[in-house]
Amino acid sequence: MPKDLAPDAATPSSDVSSSTQPEGETPSSPLPSGTLPTEAELRETDLNLDAVAPSHEDEARHGRIREEAYAAYKRRGELPGHEVEDWLEAEQAVDAELGRQRSAE
Repeated sequence: MPKDLAPDAATPSSDVSSSTQPEGETPSSPLPSGTLPTEAELRETDLNLDAVAPSHEDEARHGRIREEAYAAYKRRGELPGHEVEDWLEAEQAVDAELGRQRSAE
């Protein structure tokens, strides 16, 4: 392989020169360029997935919205192009129903 085509271990594999940030800096990286976080630092920044996982109620709501949006699609004759409108209307309908159920409890 010609020397000018040989991989250079000192060259980064991705080009970051198109970034608007100064070289070696990213807005989300607290570490200097070229520094990898330690295992302990990674553990500190791990997300608590239990805190962000959807609840059973959220999953049930999403399922009801999906079913309602699909029903609207079927009523419309399965014509594409109204997916967002169907979804938003389904959200309103499901949330209104859930609100009525909560106020009745």
